[in-house]
Amino acid sequence: LTNSLEAQEAAEGLEKNLESWEKLRVEMISELKGKQRELAEMRKTLPSMLQSSRELLSEVLTAVQ
Repeated sequence: LTNSLEAQEAAEGLEKNLESWEKLRVEMISELKGKQRELAEMRKTLPSMLQSSRELLSEVLTAVQ
């Protein structure tokens, strides 16, 4: 940087980049929280789904024999 105008332009560019990064950060956090909610819901239903799958598999194997 050789003069105050260049310094000002560099500072403005940096500020603009920081705003973009902040927006991206907020969007990513929101998306991650949504994924966490989805996984928590799946975790709640997983045991019953596994039990149903075992029962169905057992019925299929019994029918095949």
